[in-house]
Amino acid sequence: MNIFISDFNIVLHAAFVGFVTLFPVVDPLGTAFIVNPYFRQLPVERRRAAIAKVAWYSLLIGLLALALGRWVLVIFGLSIPVVKLAGGIMICKMGWESLSNTKTTDKPAENATAAAAGEHMPANDVENDLFYPISFPLTVGPGTVSVLLTLSVHGYNESTVNYALSVTGLALGMLGMSVLIYLTYLNASNLVARLGPSSENMINRFMSFLVFAVGLQIAWGGLHQLLGPAA
Repeated sequence: MNIFISDFNIVLHAAFVGFVTLFPVVDPLGTAFIVNPYFRQLPVERRRAAIAKVAWYSLLIGLLALALGRWVLVIFGLSIPVVKLAGGIMICKMGWESLSNTKTTDKPAENATAAAAGEHMPANDVENDLFYPISFPLTVGPGTVSVLLTLSVHGYNESTVNYALSVTGLALGMLGMSVLIYLTYLNASNLVARLGPSSENMINRFMSFLVFAVGLQIAWGGLHQLLGPAA
């Protein structure tokens, strides 16, 4: 029973860390406002089906990043402490930029212009854009992939069972993010009217602080391993 509780805690912790870290990077609330013009002209049923595909594509991209984490280390000959330190610094940078700026995402600025153009796009053409650019890179960009790779590597030195539990938790966190993507995209018009920019900014800043703390913890773990006994 104690072993089951311990395993459950590992999965729950990884799922929470994954979800919290991904939130400001994916920025489902802010991105929902950007991609809303793509779906505005669709009938309700087609809109739901299209948004469900975007959420599904986003989940697949995240799971692929988690599955390739170990192979990336082997192919590029990277040590785990170095990846932890570099990835932790990157996550800290994302959190700090989100805290410092009014609004920061990992998507290129020009994509926002492309999304705005979606308002003038015929409804039949939206299907061709569900994967690119709506799912990638507007919804799940390079920053999201980098965060998932870093978080998966964070548990690389643990036992095989604990590593599998951690990756399972991260996958659940990505699943939760995909569900949130679906809900926010589906209700984007109502969110624009009810949430307002101030509430969205407050939520994003709080999550950004947690991301900064998570990145600092990962970076410290990598630095501690690199320095060894001297640390």
